[in-house]
Amino acid sequence: MAAVPGILRQWNPGIVPNLQLWVDTSDKSTLGFTDASRINTIRDKSGNGVILTQDVLANQPILSSNINNRQSVSFPTNTYMSTTTTALTSKFNNNGGAEVPESQFMVFKLPNLNANNVITYMGDNIGTNFHQYEYDSFFQASILSNISLRVGDSIFANTFYANIANINCNILFVKTYYKNIIPTQFTINTFINSNLMATNSTNAPGNGFNINSYNNYYIGKSFYNPTSGQSFNGDLGEIILFTSNYSLDIRYNFQLEGYLAWKWGINALLSSNHPYRNRNPT
Repeated sequence: MAAVPGILRQWNPGIVPNLQLWVDTSDKSTLGFTDASRINTIRDKSGNGVILTQDVLANQPILSSNINNRQSVSFPTNTYMSTTTTALTSKFNNNGGAEVPESQFMVFKLPNLNANNVITYMGDNIGTNFHQYEYDSFFQASILSNISLRVGDSIFANTFYANIANINCNILFVKTYYKNIIPTQFTINTFINSNLMATNSTNAPGNGFNINSYNNYYIGKSFYNPTSGQSFNGDLGEIILFTSNYSLDIRYNFQLEGYLAWKWGINALLSSNHPYRNRNPT
């Protein structure tokens, strides 16, 4: 359909190359329901046909409007959704080479900052090769309120983190990048509200060997033993995931930040000199 003269089209993440997942809970047409509120299906908007499902009624998330009165999806205790094929996660397996670059943008709300939460998990179902986003009210001794990307490596006994201490807002816009240094390592850059908060270089899952164990992608569920009993206990707004490192691409960076910030009513949290602090990208 041709554009109508004089009318600007709304900018959207589908314009950005290498988009692999776009979960937009504000779009009711992407949600499948068991009843008036319980959700059994989320269809992504990337064009890749990714579907997250939950067939068990007791584990189904609930339609809500808890993020600045925008429609969202609430994940109470023990509710979660997952992909059922490797169509998405196989794109992030390193297959014996360098870890696949990644950019992930998320908006979510944590009503309780004194609890532990698992937001997303990508990996196997035994908690060896994986990475997950989590919030922990006491992640390190004497440091309260941490959000982190935790990376598990089957070669090593430990897991690795990019930590952000002392979070003091409960609506979070989190942006994280992977970028390769050497084939066995990558750097995690973590941003909150467009501000760089933490950077950490660490071992890549699989340590440069062939891993094909990123089996599925979960929202609200972990298989890593120390966190497997934790839940999201929050509200999801949006997840946008790319197989590209956009940390140095200022154009896409600013547009994605502006899009999410205005959509979810948090543009005032952007840095004062952000080009989209006072206007929506078009």
